[in-house]
Amino acid sequence: MKKAFYLVLFFLSFFWFFPKENLFFSLQDTLAKNRIYLPSKVKDKGYKLNIKKTKIYYNKIDFGKIENIDFFSFLIYNKAFLSNIKLNFQELFIKKIDISYFVLSPFRVNIVGDANFGKIDGFLDLKDKKGKIYILDIKNNDIKSLLNKDKKGYFYAFSF
Repeated sequence: MKKAFYLVLFFLSFFWFFPKENLFFSLQDTLAKNRIYLPSKVKDKGYKLNIKKTKIYYNKIDFGKIENIDFFSFLIYNKAFLSNIKLNFQELFIKKIDISYFVLSPFRVNIVGDANFGKIDGFLDLKDKKGKIYILDIKNNDIKSLLNKDKKGYFYAFSF
C-alpha cells in the first residue's frame, strides 16, 4: 500500500513539475520552420498549460486568433482544448476544438469541434503525414466548394 502511495505521488509530482512551457516553445520552433508563428501569453498552472490571446501568422500574414488554449499532458494521454478561434476570412469562427492523442495509437491525433459553419470531426495521421477534416451539418454553403465529398460527408484532406 505504501509503495502504491509513493508511485501515485511520484506521477502527480511529475505531471505538476513537468516543463510544459518548454514543450509549447518547441512546438513554436517547429511551426516557425513552416513559416507559422504563434505569439502568445503562456502560463504554467501546474496541472495544465494555459495559453491566451494567440495570434496566428502564416508568411507574416495575420491569419486569425485563438482566445484560449488549455493543454493537459499525461503519461499516456494528452489533450488540448482550443476555444474562440476567429479566422480573418469569410467570418469563420470556431467555438471549440478538442485535440487528443493516445499513446496506444501513436500515429493518430483526433480532432473534434464546433464552429459557425458546422461540426468538425477529423484526424491527423502522423506516420503518413496526412490529415482529413470532416465538416458535418454544413451551415455555410460557400465552404462546400472548397471540400470533397464521400459517404460520411464533406471533408478537407491535406498533407503536411
